[in-house]
Amino acid sequence: MKNSKSPGVLTLISFTAYLYLLVKVILFKGGHVDVHILLQQFQRTLQDPGRIFLRPYNLVPFNEIKRDLHHLSLSNPFLNINLTGNVLAFIPLGLFLPVVFRNVQWSVVKVLMCSLLLSLCFESTQLVLAIGTFDVDDLLLNTLGGLVGYILYKMFSGPARRKPDSEADRGGETPRSQQRLSTPEYLFLDK
Repeated sequence: MKNSKSPGVLTLISFTAYLYLLVKVILFKGGHVDVHILLQQFQRTLQDPGRIFLRPYNLVPFNEIKRDLHHLSLSNPFLNINLTGNVLAFIPLGLFLPVVFRNVQWSVVKVLMCSLLLSLCFESTQLVLAIGTFDVDDLLLNTLGGLVGYILYKMFSGPARRKPDSEADRGGETPRSQQRLSTPEYLFLDK
């Protein structure tokens, strides 16, 4: 008998493909995925650790976001791929987490933390391997993307329902456990 708490094979394959694409886009800039390139970059960093500080970086929150918003076109929101791409890239994470890891009681805080930590791993890897730019705004935008994905998940999966109480079955007042919760209210409830 299949455990209802375990995700299906298609879900696991989809999640793995999503993570692969995330690595391909963020660490390999869409190019060929070759772990040897990462190892070579790491060896270069070990030989010359100072090169980390020669890389461009942004440690000022909202610095790049403000710049991107200033140049954003409403007629073509995808013109600025940094702003929209960082959010869009992590929306699937917020959708996948509660589906793949069903045994975890997910909440907004847990999804925010997972999104932030995964983004921090990517940003730190780019910094240490000198293959990209460490940008605190990317952390914020990626985390926002994970949150948007989780909100979408909660909107389409609906609030958790409990078994009917005997009072409700006898025509009494509907207990709180059976009342439909508003979207903001059930986002913060653990399932």
